[in-house]
Amino acid sequence: MGGIKSIGKRISIAEHKEATTVVIESTITKAQQISLEMWLGGWTGLGCLLGYGAFTFGGDERLFYLGSLIFWG
Repeated sequence: MGGIKSIGKRISIAEHKEATTVVIESTITKAQQISLEMWLGGWTGLGCLLGYGAFTFGGDERLFYLGSLIFWG
C-alpha cells in the first residue's frame, strides 16, 4: 500500500490494496463564486423577460419570444 500522492493543490491520489482513490477538491475562489452567481441571476432574468414577452405580446412578436425561449432553455 502506498501513501497519498498529490498532483497540484486540489488533486490527491491514494492507492489501496484493491483500489485507487482519486480526490478532487472542488473549492473555488470568492471571485469565481460571485461571477457564477451573477451569470445565473442574469440568465434567469433573461428567461423571465423572454417568458413575459411570450405571454404579453401577440403575433410575430410572440413567435420571436417563443423561439428565443426555445434556444434560451
